[in-house]
Amino acid sequence: MLLATVRHLALATTALCVFIPVASADEIAETTEQLRERIVETLSPDEIIDAAPGSLEALLTDEERALFSEGYVTFTVDQPVTVYIYRDHRLDAVGEPFWLEDNGFTLTDYAAEAYGQDFDVWSRDYPAGEIGLGIHALRVVREHYFISVAPQDGSGAVEIADLSPAEMGTTEVELGALTYVDRDVTLDAVSDELLGQTLIQTQSDRRPAAAVYGYFHDTEFPATARPDQIALTITEDPSTSMAVQWRTDETVAAGQVAVWDAEAYNSPARPEPRLIDAETLPVASDRVVNQPLVHRHSALIDGLEPGTAYTYAVGSDESGWSSVATFETPRDGDVATNFLYFGDVQEGFDRFESVLDAALRERPDPDFIILAGDLVSRGNDADEWDHLFAVLGDTARSIPLVPALGNHEYEPDDSPAYYLSTFRLPENGPTGIDPERAYHFTYGGNTVVVLDSNEDVSEQAEWLETVLADAGDDFTFVVSHHAAYTSRPGRYYGSVTEVLAPVIEASRKVAMVLQGHDHAYLRTFPMLDGQQTPVDDGGVYYVVSTAGDKFYDQDDHDYTEIGITETQMFQTIDIMRDDDRMIYRAFDVDGVERDTVVIE
Repeated sequence: MLLATVRHLALATTALCVFIPVASADEIAETTEQLRERIVETLSPDEIIDAAPGSLEALLTDEERALFSEGYVTFTVDQPVTVYIYRDHRLDAVGEPFWLEDNGFTLTDYAAEAYGQDFDVWSRDYPAGEIGLGIHALRVVREHYFISVAPQDGSGAVEIADLSPAEMGTTEVELGALTYVDRDVTLDAVSDELLGQTLIQTQSDRRPAAAVYGYFHDTEFPATARPDQIALTITEDPSTSMAVQWRTDETVAAGQVAVWDAEAYNSPARPEPRLIDAETLPVASDRVVNQPLVHRHSALIDGLEPGTAYTYAVGSDESGWSSVATFETPRDGDVATNFLYFGDVQEGFDRFESVLDAALRERPDPDFIILAGDLVSRGNDADEWDHLFAVLGDTARSIPLVPALGNHEYEPDDSPAYYLSTFRLPENGPTGIDPERAYHFTYGGNTVVVLDSNEDVSEQAEWLETVLADAGDDFTFVVSHHAAYTSRPGRYYGSVTEVLAPVIEASRKVAMVLQGHDHAYLRTFPMLDGQQTPVDDGGVYYVVSTAGDKFYDQDDHDYTEIGITETQMFQTIDIMRDDDRMIYRAFDVDGVERDTVVIE
């Protein structure tokens, strides 16, 4: 299986297919991949999606069952021991993990609590020597199990050796002990009989290692030969160019954009359009079983005149053309500008549709739309993007999108491959990261800089300093998914706060930093070096917002001027040129204005 390949490395050919990476050199991962392939070959899409608990286990070979039962976690002990498995009790409803009872574990009367979840406790006696335990589950749900070990004779300490994977750790079973090596999850309650045992801290992030239930998806919006998901994206200079992208099924190997001056298109003697060849990239999402492959097409419409309306359609004579849509380029120089800003959509697309509708009632014709990362929840699964574009509908055909990369665009493969194949974005970012992950543009005299806060920000910081130095004296905005001033309890993004924020504030040009990730609304006081500072003295406003229906709690901070939780929000930003004012407004899903900032 080929690794994910993004557009700027693949444009020379339309025969190259972008695959989302899933396999690794790990034996569990390789075996799981073989099982997934067998599932797809053996069952229909409906049978895969609707698989009942216990049904997919029937496809395991004896060797796979043995590996999944005893080859996931191994260690040796120096004496006969009792091993205890602490299982998220919610897995009982689906009979997971399947190997517990098969391997002789029995349910005890003991219990524990961690991360607000109840764990039941299973036990089995083992002789001295090697012990092998099985997978978390055949699904990507619930908290990973953890382990404790006690000597069978009740005296002395157990010596544990040869832990595999080696990244695991050991400590003592006591209140407050960390249950995982890769998460700050503590043991908040445990039966007294288990206190003092040796706790083996497992890896929470290994939960999906053998997932097959819930791994596969289907799309409600499969592609056809007719173009859909038509969207504009911003370019470095939108007064003279615009990018357009769309989707078809795999039968369509090429496409074009037909472009007219809008006035000429509407004239009685309509001229022939200007035709621009598209770049076509096959893109696979093999978890989407009813359509694992689509073709994505994109084109740059350049040579445009500032302040001019254009009409366009996409498609081809062979496969058919879309209906037309119209966009307008901004005039040269400093002109009035208004745009929308949304925090995380991520999940709850139907609820986001209400937010988008309310935003467009408030601003029916924005110049562009900023999406501050986590547009979807599983960034490499096509069904998520299909649902998002179904909600965006015709809006994205006339209003250019300005997306940023969130951490969920990297899910579940630690790669934003599908995002980069979906959007055509400016390639004017820092040289230290791949093109289109960070970029900037100017609109109406105002500069917008989009960062990828998932990446090493040191390279972006140097680039950001240069971009801000070159920006005009009008209003400048920075977009970062992760927040310099966080909202959710316990969160702190040092690279953003300590590396990027000082560059932003030192420029004395940034009006606002537009962020997401924390799933609540927060606007800071104007801040400089961590202190409340008037805008005239260099203070910068930082905003966190969420447009979807996933919410987090919010801490009280001395930097918070406005904080709102459990509420979907959208923001409008208007830049007035008659008196050089910026008016920022935040609205809830019902269209009620909840926050306002004016910068003159």
